[in-house]
Amino acid sequence: MWIVLMGVVVAPMLLAWCIGQAGGRGVSQVDREPGVAEERDTCGFSPVWLLPAALQLARWVPGRLLECETERLMPRMRLLYGPTEAGRNMRIHLAEKSLCAWLGAAIATLLGAAGGAGAAGIMLLPMASVLMWVLSDRRLEGRYRHRCRILTREFPDFVSKLALLTGAGLHVRQALRRLAGNPDTSRGLLQAEVARVLASIDGGMPENQAWSELAEQCRIREIAALSGILIQHSRLGGGELSAELRRMASDSWETRKLAARRMGEEASAKLILPLAILFLAVLLVSVAPAFMAIGGVF
Repeated sequence: MWIVLMGVVVAPMLLAWCIGQAGGRGVSQVDREPGVAEERDTCGFSPVWLLPAALQLARWVPGRLLECETERLMPRMRLLYGPTEAGRNMRIHLAEKSLCAWLGAAIATLLGAAGGAGAAGIMLLPMASVLMWVLSDRRLEGRYRHRCRILTREFPDFVSKLALLTGAGLHVRQALRRLAGNPDTSRGLLQAEVARVLASIDGGMPENQAWSELAEQCRIREIAALSGILIQHSRLGGGELSAELRRMASDSWETRKLAARRMGEEASAKLILPLAILFLAVLLVSVAPAFMAIGGVF
């Protein structure tokens, strides 16, 4: 029975790999263009030779499931890779999830055959597939949280400089361009996002839409508030922008201080257990010879 299940699980993987390598109807020509290698490097997909099979396996996954995953993960893709690259990288990530699910079923089948599991062991196959499908998002979630932390950390300094430049008499667009910096020089993530928004505006996108997309893409409260202020300024104008930016900078610095204090408290709490273990080890090393000497006397 397990041998038959092994064939049922492994055969689609081999078929997907053959179709992908042959460039058949299962994998479109776009998937085989040189840009796919760049997508793989961006998404961290490895090994390279499994990418065509993974793309083909994703086409066999129910479409409703892929739509739900795309809707759930697309905001993270937009923040990590930008609006233009989010779709391609989303496709690569779904291919990786599909491959992980199939590999989970194959490993569960192999373990069941090696361990001589009965019919009840068949339940391991869907459980392993679901587990691998879910766990394949951990790297993406980790990168997303890391990028959000960086953007949140850079925000107070950015908005403080923006308030300073606008207070000195610069127009908000000129101040943003100066803060965005030169693309050839190193700059922070928030500066890069602002530069992308300015490039979209220069390309003909309405300013309100560009800042709204930034707020939706980042999903960070402070950036959403800044986008709202800039949208309101572009619509209504007025001379209160600098004061609002200074107030926002003050609030963001206080929020950053509270976040740093909270992180310090969490780090201290994590050190309690290692310190307790170290104390017990030192106590044991110090007291054990005395007890051994007392036992030798008696």
